[in-house]
Amino acid sequence: MVTMVCTIQLNLEQSTIITIIVALIIKDPDPSIGKDYGLRRLLTTYASVLYAIPPLVMSLLQVNLVGTLGVAVISSLFMGIHAVSKKASYNSIQLLYSSYVVLVFYGITSTNISAISDDLVRFGSVFAAVLLGIMSLIVLHPRDGN
Repeated sequence: MVTMVCTIQLNLEQSTIITIIVALIIKDPDPSIGKDYGLRRLLTTYASVLYAIPPLVMSLLQVNLVGTLGVAVISSLFMGIHAVSKKASYNSIQLLYSSYVVLVFYGITSTNISAISDDLVRFGSVFAAVLLGIMSLIVLHPRDGN
């Protein structure tokens, strides 16, 4: 929590993204439930990135703020409908929406010329955070050799 507050106060975008996503990946109470737990987390985060693409494209095309926010809300509603129809756990839905909100927030509020490269760096940060979280899960909860 202290790390997250510090990264937000210092306005470190990539560090904030990485901190939130790694914390949500590690947070699950019983990560050893399934053999494909890490893969499900990876796919959940990638799904949030895919649902974040329409609002980021609208921001890239410099549509007015109301249009961009409308696309962001509709995209998030579709994301929630899809997650509930797949019977995702609450923790997975929280991971899904957290990474979505962080990506869309920083994408919409970025107004400089290099917005495209900034979005690509954020996407890279999300992917790196997921890999870091999965590696930390492997270290924290090693599998038995049964």
